[in-house]
Amino acid sequence: MFPDKIKITDDLIKLIVDKRKEYNLTAYQLSEKIGKNKSWLPNIENKRTKNVSREDLYLLFNAFAEKEDLRPEQYIVK
Repeated sequence: MFPDKIKITDDLIKLIVDKRKEYNLTAYQLSEKIGKNKSWLPNIENKRTKNVSREDLYLLFNAFAEKEDLRPEQYIVK
């Protein structure tokens, strides 16, 4: 299982950006879609945020994971 706070790495940013673009979403749109402030995801993608909570990471990947019939943590590890 993942720790409560997850360090944001270049690989994680790449995964987020690639998936977001695959679903034709801007960083602002995806932030608002999961109930966050519109600058939340751009701050992550631009390395202004160093860590993200496990719950927020689950929220971020939940919709993508559901489309591939996976749990969010499986999706992130995949």
